Amino acid sequence: MKKLSVLLLIVLLALVAAVPASAAPPVIERGDFDVIYLNVDVSNVCGFDIYDHAVGSWQFTTFYDNDGNPIGIKSHETGIDQLYRPETPDVKLIGHYTANYFEDLVTGSWSAPGTYWSITVPGYGTVLKEAGLLRFPHPGRLVGIHTSLDPAKVALLCSLLSGD
Repeated sequence: MKKLSVLLLIVLLALVAAVPASAAPPVIERGDFDVIYLNVDVSNVCGFDIYDHAVGSWQFTTFYDNDGNPIGIKSHETGIDQLYRPETPDVKLIGHYTANYFEDLVTGSWSAPGTYWSITVPGYGTVLKEAGLLRFPHPGRLVGIHTSLDPAKVALLCSLLSGD
């Protein structure tokens, strides 16, 4: 009887040990935004202050490991950008964007697939488009359409924003 009890105990312990640990469920947060900010990236390219009035919505999902520690964040943003100069408030370049970000909190790396900027002006076509995939740390992993790397597109964008 004692051998049977020990055998049953061993089988029971093996079954309990075989149950996989379960990670904490992800936490999802949602919200809307309506912000005006100095867009340093575009301002630096053009050489004068450019503001962005951005309106849209966001969702962040935080993922956890088996011990309840956050290990990753996935975010999704969609909205409308309105680029302008305070000196020429009647000149606004408007476009829609959708961006996704995936951050690995363990390694510190992240990737961003999506369309971060998409500004098209009637009669001029696309003056600003940043779309594709970015990976960080940045080992030269920039794929997609990036008009900010095209001097002619940058000149057109800055000219339009200056009111010329």
